[in-house]
Amino acid sequence: MESSTLKILLESQEGAFKSAMEIVVKQMNDQINKMECKVSDLITSLEFTQREVDDLKSEIKDLEKEKKDAKTKIGILADQAESSDRKIKELEEKINQQEDYSRRKNVRISGVEERAINETWEQTASTVTSLLGSKMQLPGVVLERAHRVGPRRDNMPRTVMVKSPATL
Repeated sequence: MESSTLKILLESQEGAFKSAMEIVVKQMNDQINKMECKVSDLITSLEFTQREVDDLKSEIKDLEKEKKDAKTKIGILADQAESSDRKIKELEEKINQQEDYSRRKNVRISGVEERAINETWEQTASTVTSLLGSKMQLPGVVLERAHRVGPRRDNMPRTVMVKSPATL
């Protein structure tokens, strides 16, 4: 073969090889660009996820602090409730003592006839005073108060509660 033909053949093969190489390089560059885009998207996604993880960690710390504060407040409230319960029991005992003491000068009298439908406490006191003077020979008894107790009943007179400055 002649050198000019050989030269033309080599140049043509060189052109074909260059074209093939350019296509391969272009395909590789396209794939590299796609990979770079995917890596960039992954980095962005990872940064977003990392921010979310950091936010969640912060929220967890805040919730743990709130939980600790709530436990402290619950303890304080439990102590206050216990203290209040003790105070209530003490006050109930004092009230019972005072009620018992205030009843010492009270007398309940049953069977005293009710004369009026709307009997006043003065009328009741007058009835009891005359009853004590006539039936029990206790004239001149001074009453601090005398009143009927309970709801009105048609067939029975209500009990009279009498309080005097001194016991009868």
